[in-house]
Amino acid sequence: MSESSASVIWKGSQLLTESSESPVIEETGTEITITQTYSGPFDVCQTEKPLYGAPCALYPAAAVRKTTVSKMPGGRGKLTVVSSVLESGGGDPSPLADPIVEKDWVRIEKPLAQHPRYKTLGAQSIAMAKAWASDPLTYTGPSFANDPLTTEFASKLQRGQDTYVVFAPVVKLTTEHAGEPDTGGCGKISIPSNNAGRNLMKYKFLKTADGTRSEKGRWSRNQEWTGADDIDNDIYGPNSGLP
Repeated sequence: MSESSASVIWKGSQLLTESSESPVIEETGTEITITQTYSGPFDVCQTEKPLYGAPCALYPAAAVRKTTVSKMPGGRGKLTVVSSVLESGGGDPSPLADPIVEKDWVRIEKPLAQHPRYKTLGAQSIAMAKAWASDPLTYTGPSFANDPLTTEFASKLQRGQDTYVVFAPVVKLTTEHAGEPDTGGCGKISIPSNNAGRNLMKYKFLKTADGTRSEKGRWSRNQEWTGADDIDNDIYGPNSGLP
């Protein structure tokens, strides 16, 4: 693919058709592998395949590790792309016992204007609603009486309802080790280790904590990941330039 580079997220190709059984996500205790399968003209499969190391569109914390192009009858081809999770920390001595996994949900307040119900409201409608809500008696802006959604939004603002609540998953992992484990990767997109985030794969995760503690000759490592519907790969991805 002419514009491919290891820093560009590979999102597939409009010239290729993804299999109805793709992607296949395999989870083990230490790794998550994503396999995507496409079909199309053989030469297109060759030119459109991603480069090694390109972030995976399904989960930017994973990177392309292998591509296979198979020739099929009639000039057709099959492209298989295998991605796996990028390591977010350094060496980690083998755990002494089964890891402890905790899952919780944290409350997050967002501006009411970002609620999906009001996603069709333009900047002008939102500005009018805010101006009216601040002082309905002195409002002299354009009328929006015939716009039910703007009217509803303005009435909620006027009564003080300017935010709404969403909940994000938090995954915590505690492991015990004979030696001091390396830590790191905080502030970057990362899939929770040891399969701790299973059943939450629809979320993107940012690693938000990684600490160690020594007691009686043993080390414990406490890692934490916070999930979101989407996380900016340019800012938090593997090629963001963050240390």
